[in-house]
Amino acid sequence: MNSIKRFELDANQVKIKDIVKKRFLELEIWAISDIDPNRNESHFTLESLESVLPNCQNTPILGYFERGDFVSHNGKMEYDKELENVFWNTEHGERILGWVRESDPVEIVEKNGLHWLKIRCVLCVAYAYNQVKRLLKDKTKKVSVEITVHNSTVREDGIEVIKDFTLNGITILGS
Repeated sequence: MNSIKRFELDANQVKIKDIVKKRFLELEIWAISDIDPNRNESHFTLESLESVLPNCQNTPILGYFERGDFVSHNGKMEYDKELENVFWNTEHGERILGWVRESDPVEIVEKNGLHWLKIRCVLCVAYAYNQVKRLLKDKTKKVSVEITVHNSTVREDGIEVIKDFTLNGITILGS
């Protein structure tokens, strides 16, 4: 059975790259690593990171903005009985700010002995102006990834080993 999970990562995982023609703020996000275990008591295998690469384009970048800054998640997974579909409900304030474009590089990079899923993406300046302005002033934001786990096992030490997953979204969090 598939399960939906959120994984919060440390600050400095978001790097400002460029403002593209004043329309988009380009970001580089170091989204997931193969640290064993991570702060969520799980471990993404290198193979799981490699297998998600072709499916990261068009992933939404989200954020909940309140009183001039990003805060935590404010969306939640819900189930629509009529269409029999699980979906991320953003009616509580969290909204889509941008996305990973088809042309954006998504790659596995090695840094300090860990393999990282590194993603380039954009935020739409005209529709996320206050959020973009905040990111330009405060570049130490955390991110959280929302994933659907398709295959995992739990080791004897209680750590969930994630072998196959889908990246559903990346949320920018407060400082």
